Amino acid sequence: MENNIGFIAQELKEILPELVDFDDKSGYYSIQNYHQMLPILTEAIKTLDKDNTELEIRVEDMKAGIKQLKEGK
Repeated sequence: MENNIGFIAQELKEILPELVDFDDKSGYYSIQNYHQMLPILTEAIKTLDKDNTELEIRVEDMKAGIKQLKEGK
């Protein structure tokens, strides 16, 4: 048996219904065009990276503020 990695079609249908098909005969959902997900996932990664960078800057600013408070400045 071959191991596959993928997405759960029913879950993806909630987010990107245009990429999911339903087979009336089998009663199963299937994901069509996995390659169409690449640009979407790439943009999501870019957004998360930007958000993470912004949060890291905020944390460093807070650390500096705490240090100043501890030093009584």
